[in-house]
Amino acid sequence: MGHRLRKRETTTLDPGLYNLILFLKRPKTIRIGDLGEFFFPKGFYVYTGSAMRGLRRRVARHQKRHKPKRWHIDYLRAHCSLVEVKTYPTRRRLECQLNSRILSLKGAQVLVPKLGSSDCRCKTHLAWFAESDYQRMKEKLLELKIGVVDWSPHPYDDLEKKENSL
Repeated sequence: MGHRLRKRETTTLDPGLYNLILFLKRPKTIRIGDLGEFFFPKGFYVYTGSAMRGLRRRVARHQKRHKPKRWHIDYLRAHCSLVEVKTYPTRRRLECQLNSRILSLKGAQVLVPKLGSSDCRCKTHLAWFAESDYQRMKEKLLELKIGVVDWSPHPYDDLEKKENSL
């Protein structure tokens, strides 16, 4: 039998997407769980993820460098500094579309196939950028809005507007 959420519990379910911008200051070979070992050059990494039941909680978890390794990104995060987090509050499942936008930015490279994308058809959810591409990448990330990624309305949006007007 399912668990019915109380009103208080539903307010903590802040869904959304996020990008982690990480910096690796020295080249390194790192084991990424069952994906294996990969060489990571010095530079910036942009990881695209989603948290449909707790965006703030997920971002807070990623801010910790040392933690139990649950997701592929946790293995890389242990070796990188967190430069910035960009969040996109939404109920829409647009992680792959956002990721596609990141991978299409000039200078983006795929280094680890299937990192963060074992449950979808994306090549990866991690893009690498050389230090020389950082400023341009950051400017493009600032321009990204969920509306740019989003092409269709989600049925929950009307429901949410009705709930908020009560």
